Amino acid sequence: AGNKMLMLLESSLASSEDGGGPCLYIQDRGVSRWDTCAAEAILRAFGGDLAKLSGEEAGEETHYTYLETDCNLDFVPGLATCTKYNSRTNDALGKRVNDVEAFKPYSNLCGMIAFGKEFNTDDGRQTLKEAIRKASKRVPPSYD
Repeated sequence: AGNKMLMLLESSLASSEDGGGPCLYIQDRGVSRWDTCAAEAILRAFGGDLAKLSGEEAGEETHYTYLETDCNLDFVPGLATCTKYNSRTNDALGKRVNDVEAFKPYSNLCGMIAFGKEFNTDDGRQTLKEAIRKASKRVPPSYD
């Protein structure tokens, strides 16, 4: 995930003559915070952003939490599917659950969307939210 976000940043910073331009990276599959935190910091330093896909899908601007914790602070009941990567045990693998204790504390359960500075404006974010809502109606994110 981090490598793809840095590729997005390189494209965002490159001129159109060099093959650069606005890019997005969307992932509905879960990864861990350590897979994204460094690239997120660099992306934000250059005017881009990383947001929760579930928030953008709902028309909200939401970000992941990096506070030290024993439970997943970004948990949304019934949204994420338990996998061998995000689940504390194998009891609920393949199921959407309503218990925060089923998930590891630092799993990104809500998907993500990374974008360069071109989309990090009011108009750009509105365009992204509308596109995500339309795409989600056709193919809902799996959040697994």
